[in-house]
Amino acid sequence: MVGEFAQLGQRLAIVLGGAISLHDDIRKAREFCDDPLIIAVNDAGFDYEWKVDHWVSMHPFLLERLVKQREKRGFQPAGKLWAPRHISTPEGVEFGRVSSWGGSSGLLAVTLAFDLKVEKVILCGIPMSPEGAHYFAPKRPWNDAVQYKAAWSRNFDRMNGHVKSFSGWTAQLLGMPTKDWADA
Repeated sequence: MVGEFAQLGQRLAIVLGGAISLHDDIRKAREFCDDPLIIAVNDAGFDYEWKVDHWVSMHPFLLERLVKQREKRGFQPAGKLWAPRHISTPEGVEFGRVSSWGGSSGLLAVTLAFDLKVEKVILCGIPMSPEGAHYFAPKRPWNDAVQYKAAWSRNFDRMNGHVKSFSGWTAQLLGMPTKDWADA
């Protein structure tokens, strides 16, 4: 579960998305800090074998299934589950609720990081580009990315200087993280 410091606001969070770049991005992000807050999105929470502090999705019924699959794999249970306020959740599964800025589950994870008072957010596997296919279907472009770009652009001023990305269009929009940025 999330430690006391993380509940009050942590300096750095890593958001894990589902794009093919995820594993390369995670390797790069690990150079920036020892114990970041980990916010997983959708399938990334199922596949990420280490600690997951928060698990978020625009699709809470998908998370219900993935939580069981994570448990079957023998991974440590994830921390709190989160869904947008405006979407119904499965009965019998406890979800926190977070406001949605629109857009993808990745942007919902950024919103959660801000609600948790995280100072800086590193996006891994969230390029928001069609060529940033899901890692579980690498040959199929993720064309839905295009429709979500407007919400990311609309919220640029909120994220500018606080959110960076290692890949794709979000790296172009927000910039790539550096050790100096993370340490500042």
